[in-house]
Amino acid sequence: MDSPTTRVQRATSELYAGRPVVLTGANPTDDAHLLIAAEKSTVESVSFLVRYGSGLVCAALTGSECDRLELAPMVGADKTDADTEYTVSIDAVAPGTGISAADRARTLRLLADSSSAANAFTRPGHVLPARTASGGVLARRGPAEAAVDLAAAAGLHRAGAFTALASEADPILIADTAEAERFADAHDVAIVSIEELVAYRRTTELHLQTQFAVIRNSDYGHVHCVGYRSDVSDVEYVTYSIDSSSPAANPLVCFEQEVDPAPHLSTGVATAALAAVAENGYGTVIVARRNEGRASTADICADLAEIVRDCGYRSPFLHNFPTPQRTLLSGRVGETHFQTAWPAPALPPRLTLAQ
Repeated sequence: MDSPTTRVQRATSELYAGRPVVLTGANPTDDAHLLIAAEKSTVESVSFLVRYGSGLVCAALTGSECDRLELAPMVGADKTDADTEYTVSIDAVAPGTGISAADRARTLRLLADSSSAANAFTRPGHVLPARTASGGVLARRGPAEAAVDLAAAAGLHRAGAFTALASEADPILIADTAEAERFADAHDVAIVSIEELVAYRRTTELHLQTQFAVIRNSDYGHVHCVGYRSDVSDVEYVTYSIDSSSPAANPLVCFEQEVDPAPHLSTGVATAALAAVAENGYGTVIVARRNEGRASTADICADLAEIVRDCGYRSPFLHNFPTPQRTLLSGRVGETHFQTAWPAPALPPRLTLAQ
């Protein structure tokens, strides 16, 4: 099975070439969508969306682009935090009705042109813009955010187009993941899930801000203390690292949760974890500030993977101490796949991460 990185990279290559891709949701029953990059829109790609989609072609734009083009919110639209934020519909100012595939492709390309002005579009029209969340799929796991993020990953203007993929089994329904996978195979188009795109972004981008970095003396020698804050999960972390005294050894990484972690390593549990790191030869204790469940498990695990990468560890041991509600994380550092729940039930005390 292809890795998330491979699937995302294939999708971005297809978008760059002007071809559509299939997007699936986080759950098997979620609606699937067809996406294209607005900058690469053609009669053929828009026709594909219209033929196999719901018929409603939406344009995905960043908030700053919506503001620049004076795309006002759709009047009277109900909105929740999970909803796509639609604006007034538009057409490019050009001969034609605006509804043909050629006209809609022209509108999409114009939306992806940074030199376009608000008066380049008429309102209402036949393309429905959607204002994306500022953090993309890391902030809201929607098709609009995925379209913009994938276009950006392809090196294109941050604008895309999307439509719901109609079910061939029952045309009044939208295709789910299983049907979307069959559709992708039948039409030889790339397919990627929102969760794979999230994993790709967390693996290839930096989302931890360094708050402080100090060196403390301890019974085990110099301890490097670094404070981080995640701009995705909003969780704060403090790491305590001991440099390698045995380069051949795998680093030991211990994970703890505390109410108020600080550079002075005041708690007994963290001190015991540091002793285990020292005995191993080198490694890091990662302490997370308890957040009472406000951050998701996936986001916290991705934070920890980024910290492990920042430490320069390729194949560490992960260790949890036998105290209540401690988590042992397992998975792949390279692909940012930590699978266990946070907090987790009792697990074997030690695992080696695959490279």
